[in-house]
Amino acid sequence: MFTGVALPEKSVQHSGMLPDVVTIYRLGIMEAARDKWGRLSAAALREEIRITLLHELAHFHGLNEEEIEDLGYG
Repeated sequence: MFTGVALPEKSVQHSGMLPDVVTIYRLGIMEAARDKWGRLSAAALREEIRITLLHELAHFHGLNEEEIEDLGYG
């Protein structure tokens, strides 16, 4: 989850605000990485973390859900 102000929207008026943060929820990531039999592999977990980080960093750069989906990180 990205919390903050997207980069294209930042201005001097945002100085003094808390820093932007990307929060990764462990249980959600683990559940999304499981295969259809409920197994969890290190490779699948790494890939899910990578996709999630890229998705949230795209929000930081001002992309909306549709634009992120078009990039394949929806």
